[in-house]
Amino acid sequence: MIDFSKFFFKFLKKKSDLIVPVHNSFKKNLHEDNINPRQSKFLKFIEQNDFKFNDDWITYKTNSMLNIFDYYRFNPNKILEIGVHEGFSTIFFQYAFDNFESDIVDTFQNNKRSLFERNLKYINHKRINIFETKSHIFLVNNKKKYDFIYIDGAHGYLDVIVDLLYSYQSLNTNGILFMDDYDWKTYNKDSSVRLAINNFLDVIKDTYKPLHYGQFAAIKKTKNIKLNQHNFFE
Repeated sequence: MIDFSKFFFKFLKKKSDLIVPVHNSFKKNLHEDNINPRQSKFLKFIEQNDFKFNDDWITYKTNSMLNIFDYYRFNPNKILEIGVHEGFSTIFFQYAFDNFESDIVDTFQNNKRSLFERNLKYINHKRINIFETKSHIFLVNNKKKYDFIYIDGAHGYLDVIVDLLYSYQSLNTNGILFMDDYDWKTYNKDSSVRLAINNFLDVIKDTYKPLHYGQFAAIKKTKNIKLNQHNFFE
């Protein structure tokens, strides 16, 4: 497994009180404004079913997500979710897409798996594979390829960048990667999500098309890249 420690301290040194800017590959925010008709239908779907959620970290992002999916006529066959919590995002993707297989990875802290599985009872989840493990363990051993990957796992710098780098190797060309919580702007090592995403984008330059930034960032993979330690310490 790659040792990211030198890369980590290279970018965090003497920057603890600064705000991380938006990555320079994102020219503008493309998918915030238009109201997607599927958004209201999704919210009604949530209201009409007996889901139980203690936290909602997804519905305020789904309009932009649906705009991206519709704009690119995107309907993936294989999905990977890193971090599912109580299953809100999983249910949204079940609503948004047709006929796909989904792998979800979560440690399910505080007994969240029982609530996750309870919520799944109200959707067609025959093709959802649950992996209760740490994301880096799953990703290092994963041999599958995915068309869509959603990253919303642990939020420390190293957690995020390891999830991104290994996930990107599992993403098919022309696949889409969503990176949640891009609005977390701090350089603080405990919550430096945007910094990790920006550094990841620097490493994979010339292999992706930027699609969106806001509360999450989205890119489309345009070519493969073989990631190793030379990418970090050149």
